[in-house]
Amino acid sequence: MIDYSISFDQSTGVYVTLVTGLTSTSYTATTLTGGNTYKFRVTARNAVGSSLPSTIATILCAGVPDAPVLSNNAALTTDTQIALTWVDGTSNGGVAIQDYRISFDQSTGVYIVLTTGVTTKSYIATGLTAGKTYSFKIESRN
Repeated sequence: MIDYSISFDQSTGVYVTLVTGLTSTSYTATTLTGGNTYKFRVTARNAVGSSLPSTIATILCAGVPDAPVLSNNAALTTDTQIALTWVDGTSNGGVAIQDYRISFDQSTGVYIVLTTGVTTKSYIATGLTAGKTYSFKIESRN
């Protein structure tokens, strides 16, 4: 019988055993921290003994992106529409931003999703009631 051990290093130079006795040739690590880079290596074992460690696989564990910075495009805003623009936050979590979700609140403290899957960095919310207060938030997804 052959089984495998997986060890990893988080840029310290010291490999720590993540799992032993693995009989599958795939494994999903669930105890990692987003935004960190890890080095993995695998060792195989049979009745005679253990192999040398495999070549090293360096993997960036993606994290959640920082919140975008939202602003109002006053030139396109009227009493019944608000033109939103934004820039990405400082960190994208290690992978590219895919799209954005836009939500709004009408002074209730509860945000309602207005739209998802927005791939541009601008949006015009229309059909608003003049004189009402609206709060908007943009969430990025990577």
